Amino acid sequence: EAQGVGFIIPAKVAMRFLEDFRLNGTFTHFGYPPFLWQCLETEDMRAYYKAAGRGGVRVIATDPNIDSGLRVDDVVLELFGVP
Repeated sequence: EAQGVGFIIPAKVAMRFLEDFRLNGTFTHFGYPPFLWQCLETEDMRAYYKAAGRGGVRVIATDPNIDSGLRVDDVVLELFGVP
């Protein structure tokens, strides 16, 4: 058995769970982006994908069960207005 192993739940996650439970009487879900991504870690990568000077991630796969409008090699610069 492991000892001294723990984890931290960010306040935003806990608040989301509590609000969901308050509104619905149950836990409904945590959202997840309907795609897999690769961070644009270097300036060369950002320049290649026309995101120079910005952050962002490149879509490397999409969830076939969700019509997100995203395609492989799209670049996501923000979600819900958050960079």
